[in-house]
Amino acid sequence: MTRRTEPSAMSCEHVRQRLALYLDGALSPSEHAAMQSHLSACQTCHSGLSGVKAFEAQLREAFRDEAPPPALWPRIAADLRCQSADAQGVENRQRARFPSRRAAIAAALLAVGVALTVRRLATVGVDSAALMQTPVGELRSFIDSGRPVDFATADPVVLREWFMSRVDFIPPAPPMTLRLVLIGGRLCYFFERRIASYMYRIDGRLVSLYIMSSKDIDSPSAGGGVTIGTHTAAVREVDAFAHVLWNEGSLYYSLVSNQPAARVVELAGALAAVTG
Repeated sequence: MTRRTEPSAMSCEHVRQRLALYLDGALSPSEHAAMQSHLSACQTCHSGLSGVKAFEAQLREAFRDEAPPPALWPRIAADLRCQSADAQGVENRQRARFPSRRAAIAAALLAVGVALTVRRLATVGVDSAALMQTPVGELRSFIDSGRPVDFATADPVVLREWFMSRVDFIPPAPPMTLRLVLIGGRLCYFFERRIASYMYRIDGRLVSLYIMSSKDIDSPSAGGGVTIGTHTAAVREVDAFAHVLWNEGSLYYSLVSNQPAARVVELAGALAAVTG
């Protein structure tokens, strides 16, 4: 009897590095199966894949009437031949045969002289509905999957150092208050940006404090007249989860847990007091 071979598990970072190859159909059958398995279970990576597809759709729409100059494709072909000559191993040969979408798009856009348009399209305007829903979906997916945190530690200093090289902002030290027990951190990816998730446990339930850059994010309308830190916060209850969102300086803080909204608001206020 033939034993069925399950696809080997991939980490979120491994998956994110191969999204372009996955979309180009340039992965081996085993890697493709592993990617599909991960994407079906991980809301964070699935959102990242959707973001890549949406970005490509924007580019195609923006430049559908642009005719590339005659010299463009010979230059790309020459560059690919150089890549192929230097390639080592199967993966490099695949990359030479199937150039990354990011590289091909960048070359085409440079050739037609649309740097300002690229800059505008490369930023993601996050609407308020997605801003309130996505972190809830991400935590719910994490809880349902039973996955461990990416980096387990109860030491806030060690966790901050772990995040320093992984996000594009200076992460604050993980705040500690109100019997919240720090269990570690996760590196998440949605809204086309890396997001630090500080994971806590209280009364047997998980609490995630997502911290992200506020760039290109539209502030949602405040709900309930709640003030967190120095700003009015947005509070939503979604699918038995409560989400409190507030802004301090150049960062957004997003606290999510499957607890009553009043409790999550209390925790958010205490966390803001020690981060500010």
